[in-house]
Parts: sequence; structure tokens; C-alpha cells
Amino acid sequence: MNDFRTVAPLATVRRVTALSLAVLTMTTLAGCSLIPDLAPESLAANKAACQSVTSVWDQLVTVIDSPDLSSVATKIESLPGQLQQAIDSSTDSSLDDALSGLKAQVDALSAASLPDLEKLASAGASLAARCAVFGVTPDLTLPGM
Repeated sequence: MNDFRTVAPLATVRRVTALSLAVLTMTTLAGCSLIPDLAPESLAANKAACQSVTSVWDQLVTVIDSPDLSSVATKIESLPGQLQQAIDSSTDSSLDDALSGLKAQVDALSAASLPDLEKLASAGASLAARCAVFGVTPDLTLPGM
């Protein structure tokens, strides 16, 4: 038989447990870098950063496809600066990481002149995935893919 003295404490324990779990979940998600800041000014800045990547990627593909090595150097020298502007304008740490990954590959390409297509594809995929969170779907395909 249920006695008030045993049912009431059990219900209280359940409520406290549920409330604690909810607070813990909210605290964890609030600090999670996967959840973007959707404030209008942050969203606009991140969308602009994602949109600027399309022109950078198109120039990068032109460099990769170019048979003329002398023209490659002049085309690629502006790309790190453009990517740095996108990094500086974004407010999302995951987007910054994806942009930095692409910038590292562009820097490596300018130093070695032989692209690591696997790393470029990986950088493009992570960037496209993060930009999709902001409603931007840049075409980041490599030649021949």
C-alpha cells in the first residue's frame, strides 16, 4: 500500500533529477561550439564569410587546373588574405576552424605547388558542412570530382 510518506519523497526525487538533468543539458549545450550564435548580426557575418568562400574556392580550382605555373603564383598569392578576411569577419569558432583548415591547405599549396587533394577535399567538406548551418551552400567541388 502506498503511504504518503513514501510516495511524496519519490516524486520529489524524480522532479529534482529531471530538473538537474535539464540544467546539465542546457549548460552543456550552451558551451558547445557546434551550436551557432543565431543573433542577427552574427548570422549575417557568418553568412558573408561563407559566401566569400565560393570566390576563393573558384580561384583555387583555377590554380589547380592551370597548366601555366607562372600564372599560378600570382593567382594564389591573394587567396590567404581573402581567407583571413573571412576568418576575421566570422563569429563562429567552428566556421573559423574550417576556414583555417582551408587556409592551411592554400598556404601549403603556395609553398609546395603540388596540392594535396585529399586534404583540400576534407577542408572543403568541413567548410561546406558548417556553412550549411548558416543557410549557405557553397559549391566546393574539386576538378574531376
